[in-house]
Amino acid sequence: MLTSDHLEGYLGLLRIRQAAWRRDVIITGGLFLVAAVGALASGLLGAINGRLVYLVLGVVMAMGFGFLRAWVRLEIVKALMELADTLQRATGDGTG
Repeated sequence: MLTSDHLEGYLGLLRIRQAAWRRDVIITGGLFLVAAVGALASGLLGAINGRLVYLVLGVVMAMGFGFLRAWVRLEIVKALMELADTLQRATGDGTG
């Protein structure tokens, strides 16, 4: 059975993970935005043509997938924090 102390420790770990994933979302999102805007501008100006388009598209897509992965992990950590908080309140109410 989980005790309130175990849940408090787990919540502390989840807070650290949340901060790390939030940082990753900001960094990967910023890089993805810059890459996407740069690729779009270069494409519209005609600076990218031929096979280079596929290379640029691949890099932008990889950055987009990295951003989505970090965002999903952040949402998972948020959900786990809500679950652990609910369990902590339930165990605190049950013993006290």
